[in-house]
Amino acid sequence: SARWVEKFIAAWHFERASSDEGFREGCVVEVRRAVPPPVPHHFQRFDISNGICYTNQTTSHLAVGNSGILVHAPESRLVEIWVNEDGREPFSLALARLFFYGTQAALRRCGLFELHAAGVAPPDSDAGVLIVGASGSGKSTFAVRLAQSGWRYLTDDVIMLGEEDGSRVSAHGLRRVFSLTEATITSCAPPHLERAARAPLECDPRKRQLDPLVMFPSAFSRRCLPRALFFPVITGEAASRVTRLSQPEAMARLLRMCPWSSYDAPVARRHLRVLSLLARQCDSYSIESGRDIVERPGFAAELLAAHTKA
Repeated sequence: SARWVEKFIAAWHFERASSDEGFREGCVVEVRRAVPPPVPHHFQRFDISNGICYTNQTTSHLAVGNSGILVHAPESRLVEIWVNEDGREPFSLALARLFFYGTQAALRRCGLFELHAAGVAPPDSDAGVLIVGASGSGKSTFAVRLAQSGWRYLTDDVIMLGEEDGSRVSAHGLRRVFSLTEATITSCAPPHLERAARAPLECDPRKRQLDPLVMFPSAFSRRCLPRALFFPVITGEAASRVTRLSQPEAMARLLRMCPWSSYDAPVARRHLRVLSLLARQCDSYSIESGRDIVERPGFAAELLAAHTKA
């Protein structure tokens, strides 16, 4: 189990801390191969992807199949994961789902909040751009097209948001690899495909895993200060259209993408503050993505640069 977890973490932008480094804030994630404890019947419940969350606003139980996660009260700084090997699904797939949920809960308690977004930045600028959307909204296509135009990238899928100096939000990429559909690969033709190929993820077998450091050497950026938010939707039409969003509209869309800002009560106030700062910090746009994004090299960079403040 420990070897598998270490392999899983190696796919993220985490670094091993030295023994004498110390931590400002810490949260322990424990993993067990065992049956999870029973869920208290008096807890409130709501659906999550692949499972159910039960909470009393202080402690949360996440039931994912016959496995589970217990997120303890904030003062304990503890998240426990139980992987029940009942044969219904491979151990590695069950642990991938559970470990992602558990780690995100731990990161929220350390002041880092997940947002499904690609993160990019124009060349020679710190004006970061977040392309926010669910799976299938075109985030990875934008990330590849922009990187091909010389933009720097943080990630194509999951951003961690953190508050800096009490007045601004920074963005950090989580996953090291790009996860691309065959359609995106065919239309965008990223460079060095064979050398960039990595082992597929069991939790996402429909997509190919590619190392962006091989495809786009020296283009990786550890962080950025977001200046623009784009919320894409694929239309299939010939031309793309961009519409400016007000701050309340942008905030409403961020909230829909970040349900844990309401569900995870102990850190909800801090989570909502970060999202509110992000909405105020950025110009925000809805983008109806047409075929010109994939058919015209350089067009995505032109389109986004025209709506990104320095």
